[in-house]
Amino acid sequence: MQVSVSEMLKKLCFIISPEPYTGWNTFSKADADIKKSQTGVQYKNDKIIPFININTLIKENFKSKPDFISIDVEGLDFDILKSLDFENYAPSVFCIETMEFNNMKLGKKNTEIISFLENKGYVVYADTYINSIFVKKELLNI
Repeated sequence: MQVSVSEMLKKLCFIISPEPYTGWNTFSKADADIKKSQTGVQYKNDKIIPFININTLIKENFKSKPDFISIDVEGLDFDILKSLDFENYAPSVFCIETMEFNNMKLGKKNTEIISFLENKGYVVYADTYINSIFVKKELLNI
């Protein structure tokens, strides 16, 4: 998988929520708009942040693929996961935020992420309600 220079130098808008809602900060305008419409909480401001592709990050900072990757990137988790070069950088374990936002605290799981990783040979090994821990099925002897 080849990464273009434009991907490496991409900048994204980080939408910042006011206190005590800073846990709602996000790169996803769609997610921010959902939160705003469901709660009435207005964004505090936003900030442009340089963004680097996950494959470039691994290539430039690891001698080999990492054993563990945690993804919690406020609205871009699935996009980042889909862009990972699984042939070269698939870890043994992922921790990924899989809970979708719901102001009633009755969020539902992002089944797209779960299905995607199951198709890549991972199983949900544990769940913290907000995050799911995925392990390569071949390592579990199941």
